[in-house]
Amino acid sequence: MDSFRLNKIAGAVLGTLTVLLGVNVLVEEVFHEKKPAKPGMEVAVKEEGGKTAGGAAPAGAVALLASADPAKGEQAVKKCAACHSFGKGEPHKAGPNLFGIVGAKHGHEDDFTYSEPMKKSGGNWDFASLDKWLENPKGYIQGTSMSFAGVKDNQERANIIAYLNKNSDSPQPLPKPGEGGAPAAGAAAPAGGAAGGGFAAKVASADPAKGEQASKKCAACHDFTKGGPAKAGPNLYGIVGLKHAHMEGFGYSDAMKKTSDKVWDIENLNKWLENPKGYVPGTSMAFAGIKNEDERANLIAYLNKNSDNPQKLEGAAPAGGDKKAEAPAAAAPAKPEPAKSEPAKPEAAKPANEQAGGGAEADKATQPAPAASAPAAPAAAAGGSDEPVEKRLASADPAKGEAFFKQNCGVCHTSEKGGEAGAGPNLYGIVGLKHGHMEGFEYSDALKGKQGDWDFAQLDEWLTDPAKYAPGNMMPYPGIKDAQERADVIAFLNKNSDNPAPIPGK
Repeated sequence: MDSFRLNKIAGAVLGTLTVLLGVNVLVEEVFHEKKPAKPGMEVAVKEEGGKTAGGAAPAGAVALLASADPAKGEQAVKKCAACHSFGKGEPHKAGPNLFGIVGAKHGHEDDFTYSEPMKKSGGNWDFASLDKWLENPKGYIQGTSMSFAGVKDNQERANIIAYLNKNSDSPQPLPKPGEGGAPAAGAAAPAGGAAGGGFAAKVASADPAKGEQASKKCAACHDFTKGGPAKAGPNLYGIVGLKHAHMEGFGYSDAMKKTSDKVWDIENLNKWLENPKGYVPGTSMAFAGIKNEDERANLIAYLNKNSDNPQKLEGAAPAGGDKKAEAPAAAAPAKPEPAKSEPAKPEAAKPANEQAGGGAEADKATQPAPAASAPAAPAAAAGGSDEPVEKRLASADPAKGEAFFKQNCGVCHTSEKGGEAGAGPNLYGIVGLKHGHMEGFEYSDALKGKQGDWDFAQLDEWLTDPAKYAPGNMMPYPGIKDAQERADVIAFLNKNSDNPAPIPGK
């Protein structure tokens, strides 16, 4: 290429840049914006959670329904689609179909198996009830098997409720603007701890006996007796004043280990029990937290009393993130019941726990105690049947197994080919694969160290009693005790594959 041609190219580039610069200057002059004397516009805007600038927060999402956007609500419910269907006449998933839910009774679907607390709750799904439920399912109906932590943003809940109302043969009239009102000016602050040492004073006057009762919902995962063993979570005797991750030999999650320089004091316990994942991001603790401030105060008062050296609870307990009290999940583990989707999980179905990287941990309140369950019977005869699993499979019904799987395992596992991992790994084609087969999924150390493949016998043993099959795994489900029901599930898992294994006798 000669120098003349190079000069032409360079001239073209420089000419183009000159034109662009000139256009930019011209546009700036024509469309120049004058800066106002006072930056910004004085407009009443909504702050996060539905608060209006300079005013009190409305009473949840109900006050926002008049201006809610059903289209945005429809987009928001897509995160619920893994567990619920919304079309008229569509089948249930892990949760019931929600078409026309507004105005229906709690537990309204006759052919869906609701948890006992939901069956006993009574009442209808009006706007206020839906708002409370969506904000905190376990706070609204204690003991529910609903594993979702809730939607904390008021406007998002309002949009969802508006969509649910519209998604009906008979939509209810929405409240008019101003209805649903805001709390009174002097209303008490929401649970979370009063300012100026208020929560510490509340703990000092709390009732340890009520706290002891509250701790019973944590007993599935924690032992509270002196010298008692660890379960899914660590022993919590004398927890107040101890460091995070205090129990030697217990497999805490990495997130909890990284906070080991902190101490479980009154303030830290309060934060942890109110919102475990907010206090220790990345924790494997699946419990949503205790939203009632009085209940947290009673529980901490009990934990403090349950010690050789109870701390002095005066009007102001030590504040700060470094003083006594580690109740990893004392109450947090309070997972009322393993979500109805957790029950039979053929693979390391670890709720949020295992997903976080393994290791039982104080926050691992979801997993059942390692020991317990099925008698020490051979794998072939596990679960109360003398027949080997192969023989039971010959008469098993994959359709029944699929129905059971969707009802009990679908919240934590996907079963379609190429499906993403949930709380547990995808289980498509699981029969014949190795333990810990899914790349990128964080299995517990207990399951990683398990040798062999998921053959019929191994799956039968696992489904009978996950904690016994792989001690220390974070699977919260106690197992399927009916031998034929296990066979049905295994038959479905085997059929749900590109290469089903041959079943003897068929």
